[in-house]
Amino acid sequence: MLAAILALLGALAGMAGGGGGGSKAATPAAPAQPGTSPSDPETVVTPDPEADVVVEPVTNPDPVVVPQPTPTTPVVVVEPTPEPAPEPDPVVVVEPTPDPVVPPVVVDPTPDPEPPTDPVVVEPSGPPTLGSFNATATAGRVTTLEIDNAENLVGVKIISGPDYGNVTVNPDNTLALVLTGTSDTTDLSFSFEATYADGTSTIYDAGVDVSAGSQAGGWGMGEFYMLQTDQDNNLVVEHGFNHVKVHISGDNDALSLQDIANLEGINVSEINGKWFESHSEYGADPDMALAEDAGRMLWSQLTGTGTEPSSHWLLFEAGHEYSEMGPILDRGTTGESELNPIYVGSYGNGEQPIISSPMNLAQDGYENVVFQGIEFTGGIRFLRGENIAFDDISITGEEAVFQNIENITFRNADVTDVVHEVPNELNATIWSPHVNRMTGIYGNNNHGMLLEDLYLDHNAWADDYEADLSLSGGMPPSLYSHNIYLNYGNSDVTLRDTITARGASFGAQVRSGGFIENNVFLDNNAGVNFLGGTVEDGVNQGNYTLFMDNVVTSGAHKEVTVGPKGGLTIGAVSKAADATLINNIITHLADPNDPADLAGKYTGHQALNLQEAPLYNDTIIYNWVGGRNVDKQDQFDQNIDGLNTSVLDATTIQNFAADLLGDPDATIADLAEHLRAQADGALADVVDADLIIAFFQKGFGIEVDLREDAGSLRFVPNHLGDGVRWDNSLNWDSGYLPGSDEGPAANDSVDLGGNWVNYGGTTTIENLDLGEGGKLNVTHGYLEVDGDLNVGDTGGALDIDGAGQIWLSGYGDDDLLKINVDGGRFANTGLVDGTVEVNITDNAQVLLGTDDDIFAVDANSSLTIDGDDSKVGFDGEEGGTGVLLLNDNSTLSYIADQDGLGQVSEFYSGHFDTPKDGSGIQSGVNLGNADLHIDVSALAGGIAISETLITVDDIIGSFDEIVITGLGNTQDAKVWYDYDADTVTLTLSAAGTGTGAVSTVVAGDETNAQANDDLWAALTSGHGTFAEDAPEDDPLDGMADSFIL
Repeated sequence: MLAAILALLGALAGMAGGGGGGSKAATPAAPAQPGTSPSDPETVVTPDPEADVVVEPVTNPDPVVVPQPTPTTPVVVVEPTPEPAPEPDPVVVVEPTPDPVVPPVVVDPTPDPEPPTDPVVVEPSGPPTLGSFNATATAGRVTTLEIDNAENLVGVKIISGPDYGNVTVNPDNTLALVLTGTSDTTDLSFSFEATYADGTSTIYDAGVDVSAGSQAGGWGMGEFYMLQTDQDNNLVVEHGFNHVKVHISGDNDALSLQDIANLEGINVSEINGKWFESHSEYGADPDMALAEDAGRMLWSQLTGTGTEPSSHWLLFEAGHEYSEMGPILDRGTTGESELNPIYVGSYGNGEQPIISSPMNLAQDGYENVVFQGIEFTGGIRFLRGENIAFDDISITGEEAVFQNIENITFRNADVTDVVHEVPNELNATIWSPHVNRMTGIYGNNNHGMLLEDLYLDHNAWADDYEADLSLSGGMPPSLYSHNIYLNYGNSDVTLRDTITARGASFGAQVRSGGFIENNVFLDNNAGVNFLGGTVEDGVNQGNYTLFMDNVVTSGAHKEVTVGPKGGLTIGAVSKAADATLINNIITHLADPNDPADLAGKYTGHQALNLQEAPLYNDTIIYNWVGGRNVDKQDQFDQNIDGLNTSVLDATTIQNFAADLLGDPDATIADLAEHLRAQADGALADVVDADLIIAFFQKGFGIEVDLREDAGSLRFVPNHLGDGVRWDNSLNWDSGYLPGSDEGPAANDSVDLGGNWVNYGGTTTIENLDLGEGGKLNVTHGYLEVDGDLNVGDTGGALDIDGAGQIWLSGYGDDDLLKINVDGGRFANTGLVDGTVEVNITDNAQVLLGTDDDIFAVDANSSLTIDGDDSKVGFDGEEGGTGVLLLNDNSTLSYIADQDGLGQVSEFYSGHFDTPKDGSGIQSGVNLGNADLHIDVSALAGGIAISETLITVDDIIGSFDEIVITGLGNTQDAKVWYDYDADTVTLTLSAAGTGTGAVSTVVAGDETNAQANDDLWAALTSGHGTFAEDAPEDDPLDGMADSFIL
């Protein structure tokens, strides 16, 4: 489909002849952005108490033509406009009041960095000289620093880093000082050595004067609640150990409470939640599916306040409507972990199950919950929670409201025809715009908000509305109603890969600022705004905005004749300070090939209203003019030099629809119906925001990069953006994300270059190089490394938490790799025998082996288990082996919390299709004469306790030094080796019964490990205490303070 549409453009370009479009890099040097005249110069906005757009048009003189500057002197001219006033309440959709217009501000955009050059090896000609280097930087942003005599540089090395933030060397020998994630303005220093072509070198002491940023919220870090996705881009939901399925059906055969009473020969009054606990067969599979009354009772018993965190699944049979489920989640419903959440989904064949009862969740305690494959017609009001995800969802009729949620994800969803059927007030005489305000998706006071792969269409207005707001028609559009309204109180917002079409007013308001990428704003009265948050003491409080690869096309021009009047054809509005606008297209307010469309859109509003100076802007504006001023179009076109206007005129959404649908008369409404059918599953999922954007970018001379081969991708923090996000293509020298296409791209290799990177996505790559001091932070998503992992001489770190997963095929570098697993999952799928420092805590999962894998803790390496909440050890399919090999001068450490000590064992991870009562993998531990350190401070001084430290299929070897801290002098400690049960156990005597002595106890026959050939080979082949043959002498002979049972 993409090839066919792009071929159409190629043909159009050939017919038009001459002036064909070229290509643009990811961050081109921007031509001017005049912005000093609105698209329709005869329209001026008059203030409305709650509106930031148009009220009444008045006539102005003809505009002054602003000439384009030469390409060698790019400038951006910005015309500030209204300042929003505070909204009346957190959920009210209200447009703010304008401030007076002030004179335009001119800023220079930041040019692209020079392309990297191959390194040149130069022998030093003598000892380095000393020099000083002074620079300025902005808190919370990336600053690119150029070194003196840069043209003669052949190499740069960081000697010591700054007290906060990170500094790295870019491929072109500039320095990237990354202060993203901090608001600190303390001056900082670091040092580096620069080597020049003549063999001389200089060690510079750098002093940096740091000033406050223009957005107090800094950059959003891209920290969401996101799981692994499958080949269909749906979330992969795994259940944990505490798991029950509840099947509910709308079929007549579903078992109601009365049906169950009849089957059991009891009264209905005898059935309650406790009764269901002892009759677990009900609802457990589709054949025993429950009706709504019984299903709701059972689900309430299993979840909510007073129950243990669980990964229970509530499954509705497809093809039915459910109207009696209430809010679905009881107060306090909590998933077992981020990786093993509560799941509300569907089963069976047919259309999505419909939940028509309102889902109103306003209480505390909702955590780790995923909804998938459901249609909601009664509305969603989710007002508190943490780690909430909606995937493959449909919403119609009533709006979706999300507030006060830490990490909310809404993806793969369609939101259509959200509208009031009757006025939202008693005794209404007209459709009052403010009282009847409505939004497809509303969000406020959420942190970590991801909206992706959405389709929103025709929300908050009805086709049969009357312009005078008469009740004889349906709900009219108003300036208070939108497709998406993300209010000022949000932070770390990402809106991407979304089509938002035919909204009442805005396609999307992102008032807090955020990442707005790869979206299509189609046929709205107003396309999009990003306002930078509220203003305190003259400073925007929201996040910086990256507005990249978006298309705004077709101004809807839906009019009303009474009441407050909003914009009719607004393109984009920015009040975000230092925003970055790259590769955006705002075009065709009306179809240039349809005179009737142009005539019907008489009033034109501004294509791009920049109320604050951007850091960078190369937006292409073409044919954004109303019928009133069609003869003055060329005065308002921007950044189209060298482009063929015949091709631009052919690059319309109408022609896209015509080619897609095979109908030369296809309209936007026809395209919208096609997209709805696709969202409902009636069509193959081939048309998305990417396809439409590629169509427009091809026609407008922006390169559409279709990858064919895998490559080596280098992370380079870009000063136009955040400098830390893996999922931001600006930060990659290639201009695209690793593994971003199917096929060969899965074999991409990645070099982080010593940068500190926040991962996001589901990606498989070949090799990963962290670089000198590089860090990869994985709090969500799934990263698989099939090849080698390397670090620099100063080491590197993997930080894993939340729902993040890293699957490594081993590690063999002698330089130190720190693996900090505070949650999420780390999995070894090969041989780890490099130098590692592993720290495990909280609810982390650490899979040391899954299928014939070895995790060797070599000399000078360590593995520490902090607390008893984590799961460490082995899981996998039947037939494989997994072993932990400790070695001399390595350390295994345990730190107790008040609940006890962790352990190394087989455990149920939820990732494999294995029974909960035992993994199929064969597991073993070779103690390898390592040191054992145990901190019992949290347990000491009480009753006698016993804690199992290791329990696997086979244990061999013993520890060398055993150190127990926090014991005190009135308790004794013993470490028990049991080679028959294959356990290592710690016992503490009761307080007052000992002297602080530590001893060891041995039971069983160590040589019985030979019974399993594969496991014995893994435990002894080149690692650990023994050679391939069994020991002749007892390895425990001569151990101090030990005895044999």
